[in-house]
Amino acid sequence: MRQKRIGQLSVESTIIFIVVLITLAAVILFLPLNFAQLAIMDDRKIAQQTVEKLAKNSDLAYLFGEGYAEHIKILIPPSIDYEKSYIGSSSYINDWNLKKEIRITLKDGQVFSKNTIGPVCGNFPTKIGESEIKIEYNTTDVPHIMINSNC
Repeated sequence: MRQKRIGQLSVESTIIFIVVLITLAAVILFLPLNFAQLAIMDDRKIAQQTVEKLAKNSDLAYLFGEGYAEHIKILIPPSIDYEKSYIGSSSYINDWNLKKEIRITLKDGQVFSKNTIGPVCGNFPTKIGESEIKIEYNTTDVPHIMINSNC
């Protein structure tokens, strides 16, 4: 009887061990996918907040007018696509009335865009993460807002 009981415990222990291994394998396989999705969501959230913050501060600069200059901190998402992201316009056009968009495009194709009340121009920082930039009202040529650039 004792031998039968030891055998039964051995089978039960083996089954428990197998179940634990399967559960552990499932968790290990699931976690990297979950972290990747969280990173994508974080990038999207950062991009949206950055575009909104830049547009809001550009609008303030435009409303306050001559003499306005402010330094603000923004975040640049790791998956920004610099070639498709811009401040003002995607092309080098001379019509200031068409330079009113701030756009961040991520490498997955997601676009975050906001229009400003006045013309803007500038560049996104090339450093990923937090950067301090200057937003300044400029009255040369046509009144416009310069973001992180003298343009």
